Amino acid sequence: MANRLKQLEIKKLLTEYDYLNIDGEIKQEIIDKYKPVFMEDLKEYDDPNKEKTVEENVGEPMNMEKVVEKIIKDEDLSDHTKKRMKKMFRDVMKKTHPDKVKSEELVEIYIKSKEAYELNDLLSLSHYANKLNIEVRLNVVEIKILKDLLLKKKKSLEAIESSWLWLWYNSKTKEEKKRVVELYYEKHIKQ
Repeated sequence: MANRLKQLEIKKLLTEYDYLNIDGEIKQEIIDKYKPVFMEDLKEYDDPNKEKTVEENVGEPMNMEKVVEKIIKDEDLSDHTKKRMKKMFRDVMKKTHPDKVKSEELVEIYIKSKEAYELNDLLSLSHYANKLNIEVRLNVVEIKILKDLLLKKKKSLEAIESSWLWLWYNSKTKEEKKRVVELYYEKHIKQ
């Protein structure tokens, strides 16, 4: 009975991860589509006499290098969990390796699973294994890791929902949108 409950809990967590991924895709689509419009609205406040323009002040990353960090540090994973992840990745690889399959979808799962494995992303790796009907067996500590990673994912989505762009996007009228742009300009650009 306890094993069945554990498997149901894992299934529930992976289903929640599916939901959060879809929510993230929606949010990213909104950002991609409406950030240029928001930036265009900001240009109205751009002062040509200033040294820096609105575009230079907003949206430019400080460091162009992409730093890839492991989701979970190697030293924070037990040898047992590392072995479990390796086996899970091998099981995924058997079903998705580009030399063995002709499906673009399966090759995409292979690429994402490989990245998840390399980054010690137990949640994503479990997700892809589950998607391929590979049984995901985890212990109590590993289930806790999944819960912690889900919480981080939720917080990153909540951060988007508290952004200026999100506030602007969800404004009901043009006047509300204009007010959000004004507030953003006053807080971040006007100095």
